Amino acid sequence: MSQIAPADVFQPSIAILIQLYHNLFMTDSLTDLTIRMSSLRLNHGQVAEVMDGTQLASGMLPSARDAMIRKLRRSHVPFAKGEIIKDNPRDEVIYHFVHLAELGLSLKLLNDGMKFSHAVTLVSQHRGILRGFYREALFEANSGRGEPVPLTMLDPVGTDPKTGEPFYKHAAGLYLDFCAFHRNGVLLMSEPKLLDPKAALSRFMSLEDGLYPVPLVALSQLCTRIEKIASGTVPLKRGRKPRT
Repeated sequence: MSQIAPADVFQPSIAILIQLYHNLFMTDSLTDLTIRMSSLRLNHGQVAEVMDGTQLASGMLPSARDAMIRKLRRSHVPFAKGEIIKDNPRDEVIYHFVHLAELGLSLKLLNDGMKFSHAVTLVSQHRGILRGFYREALFEANSGRGEPVPLTMLDPVGTDPKTGEPFYKHAAGLYLDFCAFHRNGVLLMSEPKLLDPKAALSRFMSLEDGLYPVPLVALSQLCTRIEKIASGTVPLKRGRKPRT
């Protein structure tokens, strides 16, 4: 005669099902994000709209921002020298996600008051490394290395009514450390690093006597915002101009 197993025997199976559901949900979300990122193909007009929507250059008038985008392009940002290849001069220049991220980062640095030549150097000196960082920061904005970390050094913001355990604010995402600083008007830099929340907190709050490094950039926040706005951008209608 068959017997019904005790309830605790089913607990591991339930836990496994919950974990499988969580993994499936996360995988689907990551797959969707990968598809959206890979399919981004924007022209100049759309890029201007995206940069306006992100508010990364909120301190500039729209005309000044658009002029700055053109100036950056002449300085090979966000396209490296020789990266733009067109069979026909009339073909549009297409921006992919990494180009949007580099342009957005450049505008943020300039909007924060950085010298133009220094901003261009920071985003282009280690372009290959940074392009990998842009993708990683987007994919791990709330998981992996960017998993939220409770800020237990702060006062709790609430209490769990069931357990009585305190709630804390969290730090999440990945942060860009250019590993650069200014000295006598000269920008000195080494290879940039991508930091998790704990490393970012340690780096930001460390005391450096007489040394003032370039501030960290919340890269996951920046890349997530850019992807969100860019993916919702309506394609521009094009056609022959009417005769006048």
